[in-house]
Amino acid sequence: MTLHYEIEPTSKREKLVEQFLKLKGLVDKINVPENPLGQLKPSSLAISILAKELGLEPVLHLRTRDRNFLNLKSEIYGAIIFDIKDILIVKGDAKEDKEYEIKNEEKLEIIAEKLKADEKISKLRIGLPLIKLDIYNESVKTRLASCADFFVTLQVNSPEDIPGELLDYAKKNNKKIQSYYLLISDNNKSYLKSLGFEIKEKSIKEYIEDVTILENMLDAVILSCPRDFNFLLDFLNKYNKR
Repeated sequence: MTLHYEIEPTSKREKLVEQFLKLKGLVDKINVPENPLGQLKPSSLAISILAKELGLEPVLHLRTRDRNFLNLKSEIYGAIIFDIKDILIVKGDAKEDKEYEIKNEEKLEIIAEKLKADEKISKLRIGLPLIKLDIYNESVKTRLASCADFFVTLQVNSPEDIPGELLDYAKKNNKKIQSYYLLISDNNKSYLKSLGFEIKEKSIKEYIEDVTILENMLDAVILSCPRDFNFLLDFLNKYNKR
């Protein structure tokens, strides 16, 4: 199992550098989302390059709805120059209150297949989101049968949120499952509640117990702790000393 952290994109280079340096040795990879929640943020490729230059391994997120296929491949070619090996392909969120021009409506499975057909890209690890977890659901079956190297689920609140059938299927078919795990603190719970997240606060000890169990179940746990980096660091330091 590897431990990831999803960084909050910002145009403040000094803040990113400070966080990246503090994260070295505490996490295995940094997930870099692209315009999360449909909000304009600095390029995920640029932030991934900065992480790479500071000695961290990034997982570059790329939104397909914003790009035609030529532009998508061009962005990945840029990632190859900097030896970025992990790419998560997502549709991407759009703000409902604004007019939005969709550039690409192809299914993610088809996009992943086209990308893997490119010799330069074929050696990269391409991931896809897994929105539902029911392996008997046709859309889930189709997604898991795709050529993607790993699949990322939405936020889980505890190990019990991940169906045993999904884990058994993944193990049997050599599929890599990663899951987001949300850290809730006094400083971010109001913000998370405003976004519609279910608020289930736990102690650091309880978070450590959950992640310890998850590390034996998954290919990776992706920690998310919006607007409270200090709480994340406290968790990581205690987790790594357990």
